[in-house]
Amino acid sequence: MSNTIVITDNEANVIEVVTEGPRGPAGLSGLLIYTTASDVASVTLAVGEPFRTAGYYVSGDGGGALYHVSATKEKEGDLPMADGKWAILHQTEVGRVYLPHYGVMASQADNQIKFQSAINDAILLSGGAKLNSEKSTPVTILGRDEMFYIGSEVTVAAGTKGLTFSGIKVAAGDGYVGTQLINIAGGTGNDACRDIELLFSELDGRLLTSCLYVGYTNTLRVENNQIHHFTEFGVRKENAGVEGIFVQNMIYQYKYGEANFTNATGIGIDLINRCTDNKFNGNVIYLTGTGVRLNSSCSSNLLVANHIYGCTELGILIAVGRTIIVGNQFDHNGLHDKVGSDLIIENNLYNYGGTIWGDRTFLKLSPQSSNAFYSGIVKGNVLNHRVGVNTVTFIEYDTANGTYAPSGTKGQIRDNRINDSAAANPVINQWSTQVTAKQFISDASDATFDFAEVLVPWAAIQNYTYSLRIDSDDKAVVSSVSDEDPNNFTVTLYNPLQTDGSTKNATCTVFVTASVELNSGS
Repeated sequence: MSNTIVITDNEANVIEVVTEGPRGPAGLSGLLIYTTASDVASVTLAVGEPFRTAGYYVSGDGGGALYHVSATKEKEGDLPMADGKWAILHQTEVGRVYLPHYGVMASQADNQIKFQSAINDAILLSGGAKLNSEKSTPVTILGRDEMFYIGSEVTVAAGTKGLTFSGIKVAAGDGYVGTQLINIAGGTGNDACRDIELLFSELDGRLLTSCLYVGYTNTLRVENNQIHHFTEFGVRKENAGVEGIFVQNMIYQYKYGEANFTNATGIGIDLINRCTDNKFNGNVIYLTGTGVRLNSSCSSNLLVANHIYGCTELGILIAVGRTIIVGNQFDHNGLHDKVGSDLIIENNLYNYGGTIWGDRTFLKLSPQSSNAFYSGIVKGNVLNHRVGVNTVTFIEYDTANGTYAPSGTKGQIRDNRINDSAAANPVINQWSTQVTAKQFISDASDATFDFAEVLVPWAAIQNYTYSLRIDSDDKAVVSSVSDEDPNNFTVTLYNPLQTDGSTKNATCTVFVTASVELNSGS
């Protein structure tokens, strides 16, 4: 009795239909053809004889591949034969490893072992792990247009050079063991990974910690991917490495309407620990906690034409210097966009039209030392503000690292504008620092505070201004505030009566805000 075998390409498109004979039919180019990869285990052929399979699990599933017989195994994708010989998997094209040839398919509940085998073989074909001074042969791992599942992470070994993932659609399977989908292990210096690419792929973490983790790697390119459903990081790159390139990716923690989409806390792209020369262009990052974070000495960064929106905490957090942010759009992000010193922020668009976050700071500077904003430039940015919250501050200085004032006159904050603002006193072209000056607790006596002490960091700055704001709890009554003397003022509180006739201490906090225009650029 004969069987019909359907021969397909890697995308399961039909190439030929043949009828199986006693030793397998003569199909394409006169080769013997066997139905599936598992059938090869019962085949006996002479060393050197070629044959092919019609599928991996079933005929026509796209996993059919070309093999030849060898006395020894060469790589993980080779198949065992009946007489102890091995069927050696051929590359369809030089420098290409096809996941269907390894049995990586949507029909399988857990593809981790076979996906890892394909990665290991690709590394082997590239020449194996190498030191930085050694050359490698570029190899691409190709998937196809279907999502497959893995039950634990796959790893790219330290020292890997010239490896590309293209068209990979992978998701965490049910009962996943681990915290991330793909781990680029990197190295410790001389055995760092290099020239690693993720292109035209989709990573669905299904709320794992991270979708893509990258250790010490030089020249990482992440382009035209969808990366989503993670709890902490979409992409994290750390432990040094030169040149991270992120182009036209779509990264999100949740979709609109999903549970907790308004409470996201993850980070779309997170670079930490001396990752230098990073470029972000045309990415769309949304519904995360923070869109992009560059931290711990990640210097020489360029962000152009990205769209970051709906982030509950920060659109962008850059706690380092030497960064250029030009032509981006930030919509409806949470607390503020916090950036470091020694930077250029030009011609960006900030939109805000929601009420979920209340009072709004759009750009908060977070310098790390007293040379804060020595030569920084913030100009030509547009803020469209269309809700009636109480305050809008476009530029504010973060006091978490100290009460630094701008250290020179070369910095520029100018030519920025607010449209449609309903705020009472918007601040747009000034360096503005707010300090919690003093908290008073009523004790039947007046409390006096040395106002000049708060403004010591500003002593060398000319033409700055300051203002006071008093916040008291519902039990406190501020009976008098005097700021006529710039060196001292007095806050007087009295203890309000409670319902039982007793009194209770009340509290009052005084905030001091100092501002200065930096628009000369001289």
